[in-house]
Amino acid sequence: MSSAAPDFSLTGLHGETLTLDSLRSSGKPVMLLFSAPGCGPCNARLPEVGCWQEEQENLSIALISRGSPEETRAKTSAHGLTKVLLQKELEVSEAYEVRGTPSTLVVRPDGTIGSAVAGGAEAIRDLVRQVAEEPIRVSLPGAPTPAAAPNVNGSHISLAKKGDI
Repeated sequence: MSSAAPDFSLTGLHGETLTLDSLRSSGKPVMLLFSAPGCGPCNARLPEVGCWQEEQENLSIALISRGSPEETRAKTSAHGLTKVLLQKELEVSEAYEVRGTPSTLVVRPDGTIGSAVAGGAEAIRDLVRQVAEEPIRVSLPGAPTPAAAPNVNGSHISLAKKGDI
């Protein structure tokens, strides 16, 4: 059984209010990408995130950051980012147990958590690829046999690494 994703309501870069429900309204999995304005690795990923937001048809990507709207807009607008939300402190990061940036996780269209938190550029790229191109496969330590569980798209997956079964 999957855990319900913590709900939130945040301000966007243009004063709009965005909620988890509004992000899920497309019926696609939602990737919450946590960033910070002073995070060098986060800022280095912004061009890639802009491309993902534009190109990923099976995934909605929202950037959750801190900082002033002006500061964040200056860093994200050059890369065409949309769905940029601002948390006041770390309230959403804490609700999702995100401990550092850049980090990401996926929320399924039904509002449940669809992945573990992935931290760092390579882990984030891997998660984007998995959600966009193939069922997410997760290795569970100590699991003697593969089991089935719903993936972020609502179908079922094997809880084993590709090639393990």
